[in-house]
Amino acid sequence: MSGKSSWLCRGVCAAVVCMSLVTVASADWDPGDPCKMSSPQLPNGSWDCGFYFKPQGHGMGNIPLADDWRCSESGPVSDIHFWYSWKDDVVADIESITIRIHDDAMFNPYSGPPEDGWSVPGAVRWESSFLPEDFSTRSYDTGAGRFFIPEDLYTWGTAANPNHYNIYQCNIEDILNPFYQQEDHVYWLSISVDIDPSAMWQSGDPSPAIGWHISSLMGGYESNAVYDRWGEWYQIVNPEGSISGDPYEFFPGPDLAFVITPEPATLGLLALGGVALIRRRRRA
Repeated sequence: MSGKSSWLCRGVCAAVVCMSLVTVASADWDPGDPCKMSSPQLPNGSWDCGFYFKPQGHGMGNIPLADDWRCSESGPVSDIHFWYSWKDDVVADIESITIRIHDDAMFNPYSGPPEDGWSVPGAVRWESSFLPEDFSTRSYDTGAGRFFIPEDLYTWGTAANPNHYNIYQCNIEDILNPFYQQEDHVYWLSISVDIDPSAMWQSGDPSPAIGWHISSLMGGYESNAVYDRWGEWYQIVNPEGSISGDPYEFFPGPDLAFVITPEPATLGLLALGGVALIRRRRRA
């Protein structure tokens, strides 16, 4: 093979690698794939935290849930993946998903020193709503699961009689005008999900109902996950109870299952950089 043909072959191969990287980045996320947080928070297969609370005299309502992450690489947050399940495995149409990214802040409900409080979402740095055409979902895994409503410690299902089995993954990719995160900063991801209201809360027993899958019941990273009640953030307690036996003890509390991943453009640019390097070597 001539030198010219060899360089052409290498260029074609590099272009193929470039396209394959973009394709992989645009696909569903699996363990071992790249991420842009200190560690991915994978689903544990046991509990889902419902996107609902029970305000007195107002029936059931949809609330945001939130969890924190530490950025491992500066860049745009253009791909977000999270895991969820449906109560009783009864699936409904998701009408919209609202995502907010917050600063890290401290909430102190007491009059004592700041360390008596806990970290919660602070100022909203970015927000966007996504319609069905803006995200994809897939069946991800199965496991005996239960539902937990944090506002009143209400549960559906037991260990002996699980409430649901199917776990799904939601992929929000190629986000327009994404938030730009800074390496080593802590942020909060807040999610709320709207489903067809005509299908919700029938006869006081909501089915279908959707919940964000819990990642670790032992509070594996930074702060406990939180829920929004009347504009204030409250920690989600451990649905299994606690070491002391007091279900209202805040620690150890759960994390929620999600991952922030590199955007396809970044991987594509890396591959294009390889093509440019080949060209420079050829000119040399």
